[in-house]
Amino acid sequence: MPHKPHHPIIQVLLFLCLACIGLMVVTAFGVIRFNQDTLRVSLPFLPTRLSPTWLILGGMLCVPMVALAVLRMMLWLIEDQRYRILNFGQIDRMDGLDFEHYVARLLSHRGYRTHVTPGSNDYGVDVVAERGSERFAVQVKRYKGKVSRRAVSDAVGAMRHYNCNRCMVVTNSYYTDDAQVLADTNHCVLVDRDELSSWISAYKTGASGAWALKNTPTYGVWIANAFILLLTLATLYSLVAFLLPHTSVLGFALGNGQTASGDARPPIFAPQSGITSAAIEQVWVEPNVIENGVRGLNIHVRFSIANAKGMPHLLVLHFSNANKATHLPNSVIERSFSPDQNSQHYGDSLIFVPFDQAVASLSKAQNKYSGFVKAQIVQASDRRILAQSGDVAVNLN
Repeated sequence: MPHKPHHPIIQVLLFLCLACIGLMVVTAFGVIRFNQDTLRVSLPFLPTRLSPTWLILGGMLCVPMVALAVLRMMLWLIEDQRYRILNFGQIDRMDGLDFEHYVARLLSHRGYRTHVTPGSNDYGVDVVAERGSERFAVQVKRYKGKVSRRAVSDAVGAMRHYNCNRCMVVTNSYYTDDAQVLADTNHCVLVDRDELSSWISAYKTGASGAWALKNTPTYGVWIANAFILLLTLATLYSLVAFLLPHTSVLGFALGNGQTASGDARPPIFAPQSGITSAAIEQVWVEPNVIENGVRGLNIHVRFSIANAKGMPHLLVLHFSNANKATHLPNSVIERSFSPDQNSQHYGDSLIFVPFDQAVASLSKAQNKYSGFVKAQIVQASDRRILAQSGDVAVNLN
């Protein structure tokens, strides 16, 4: 279907499509990483065999593509109605490009598949129209005077360039005698003002589509366009905001969700004069997990440690009650580890905590257990705390 290029909102939607494709590419190369476990917890309805990351990224790409398709169809229908109500006086005042698109619309109505050529360097052909075995190179002339034979020679000469077997010249005026002679010699179809008038009459009285918008005012078009764009941006923003707590770029967390602290921290610390350092980036809870028949919860901790190669350390979890008033000694979970690199990043260190072990320090209210968990990185030799998270909520039904 012919359409006018360079519509500003279409350009924005195309940019969003390319941005989503770029996001998918950098994800495929590992520049951006998503935590699959937390995404699955957030989207429990997804089948386990499907990747939540690629489903979400695919959805992000589909949003601007669907909006683009809807907008293009809406613009086509609105333009169709605008063209149908034009009289010949308004057609005579059209600029050249608008007249080319108008003629392409008339040809489409007559059963041709049309394509409007670029505005410059078109080699004398404005529209390519195809129907069955016929492929026409169409020269369009909006003239006040008579059209000379040059228009015919341009159409005839450009047929091969566009792989056409027929040629046509369409004008809102009439042709000189020389143009008619040259057209007869080269079997070029001439459509003059009288023939064009019959095309327009058939177009005006023909079917216009079930959902065509009659006489839509200009401000209505822009309101509809703006609504589509704002809805697209709002949807993409919601998807991005949903992804941020599960995302890191080149190892740097972008958002934390239920995190140890409010700020994302770099995952790997540069060595600082040989002093061991650590940072907890994110702590999140996966409740109601059953492991070997035991009900409990998974505590996920993402952290980094530097200058600690081969040295024993502890990942410690402290559970507290709903008032965060007490950290009970019997509700402390420890896991030992020794980094095998000088600077090491643990993307997801998982600790399963049986429900009976954690519940002692949680508060029970209305058949629900609620409380908090705090993670620490501790040097095993002297129990020195290298990093500590904030309190992360734990809610068990």
